Amino acid sequence: MAKSYSLDVAFSSATQALQSGQPVFSMGFGFSEVNAGGTWRGDGQAAKTVEPGSNFYFTAFDTACCSAHKVEWIEIRFHHEKTPFENVENPIIVGSSQIASQHGHSAGCNVLGVYSLIGPYIVSTMEVKSETFNCTVRVLTKDGVLYSVDPEIIVEGTGLPAKVSKQQKRSPSRRKAA
Repeated sequence: MAKSYSLDVAFSSATQALQSGQPVFSMGFGFSEVNAGGTWRGDGQAAKTVEPGSNFYFTAFDTACCSAHKVEWIEIRFHHEKTPFENVENPIIVGSSQIASQHGHSAGCNVLGVYSLIGPYIVSTMEVKSETFNCTVRVLTKDGVLYSVDPEIIVEGTGLPAKVSKQQKRSPSRRKAA
């Protein structure tokens, strides 16, 4: 049965950059997963193993009290050529017109704030082995500050071939000619 996961990233737009134009690396991350009862459960900062066919979201939380900024764009750049998602190219870049923002909480980061959500993306079912996907998540706020963090996602392989043919191929005969 497909599950739902989220990579939550948290930052405070009240943090000022030392060097303008450079990313602020004060962003934390945590993974969360939907429980059987429909509530989100936080899994913390360890690499997250996800099941093929599951829904996957990316959620950015601004924890600045009383002055949270909405997100201009979210970018997820995988360090491989491919992503762990079906029909999704690398990098994933979503602009503000496609991002829903509202007040809420992050089970993955254990914070409250204004969150911006993108997804769901479907975890690929074509993977035949377990694979680790390192990525960089970058969030640009409407006030022009860029935040960055580097988590990893592990897709748990099925151990089955990508496609199983319904036709059985005959192996060559090993009989010696008489």
